[in-house]
Amino acid sequence: MSADVSSQAFGTLPDGREAELYILKNKNGAQAKVTTYGATLTELWVPDQSGKLANIIIGFDNLKDYLDCKCYYGATIGRYANRIASGAFRVDGIKYQLPINDKTCTLHGGIVGFDKVLWVGNQSDAQTVVCTYVSQHMEEGFPGNLAVEVTYKLTDDNKLEIHFHATTDRPTIINMTNHAYFNLNGMGVGTILDHELMIDADHYVPVDAALIPTGKLAEVVGTPFDFRKFHTIGERVKDTGGGYDHTFCFRDMSNPNALKAEVRASGRRLRLYATQPGLQIFTSQSFHELGDKSPYYDYSGFTLETQHYPDSINQTNFPGDTILMPGDEYSERLILDFSPEDKV
Repeated sequence: MSADVSSQAFGTLPDGREAELYILKNKNGAQAKVTTYGATLTELWVPDQSGKLANIIIGFDNLKDYLDCKCYYGATIGRYANRIASGAFRVDGIKYQLPINDKTCTLHGGIVGFDKVLWVGNQSDAQTVVCTYVSQHMEEGFPGNLAVEVTYKLTDDNKLEIHFHATTDRPTIINMTNHAYFNLNGMGVGTILDHELMIDADHYVPVDAALIPTGKLAEVVGTPFDFRKFHTIGERVKDTGGGYDHTFCFRDMSNPNALKAEVRASGRRLRLYATQPGLQIFTSQSFHELGDKSPYYDYSGFTLETQHYPDSINQTNFPGDTILMPGDEYSERLILDFSPEDKV
């Protein structure tokens, strides 16, 4: 391990195991901090157009707060991001039942998803950390021993690349994402209602009262879900019926290097590139329900969760395949490009 590569203690789990924190730095002063608890991105320091750095994601500087809050802040989500209706699915004709942890469904991998386990970290250089975890057969009800790897790489051209990789020894399902909440004003500075947002999506995924997809894809035109041109998040949020908590369907997935979404605020710009077909936007309108478990407030951040559509395993008309077979590799990537421009 080189002199500029190191980890530091982040806290102790109830069973005595120690979580570590890795700090990635690039030549421009940007930083990303990742803890092995939940393979979680705890901080992301990026410049504005004048070069002033600010941490733009919600998080904590210690393990205890993550254990107390359990809000997915910055965490790696798996085995299956978003919701699975009734917590049930079939693979190879076999029905599997998962624990129900959100109304009538399984959310973000169950009661103890990837966000609540201790990963193994390995930092090979000052700008890259790889977190690995082996999810045992029938963990949270999912079949197969699943070997998972998440790589965070901070580049010198001001990009944070996140790569998800997995293999299995028997048929299973997988749909991973990162659950960071962004605020380009800086963590805890105002709300995200003034953020200008563009999403390259002609359709979104309507959901029922339990936030399960209806099975149809709806056009965004003429609705508050139309972000094909820049709109502020707060401009039409009251017209959504309670805030944004929806998946947007990326228009063209034939080119994974095409710009999928862009956010602007406070002289900062965040551009998103992704290989997955959907983007879940949640605008934290329910943070008041956390009470004293979190210092954050309604609309203090919003997610950019790239993923397959919710309940895809049970929705035959949704694009993509969330089944992973032995001998195949799961490989998905998202890139957060925060390089500033002269005028934002």
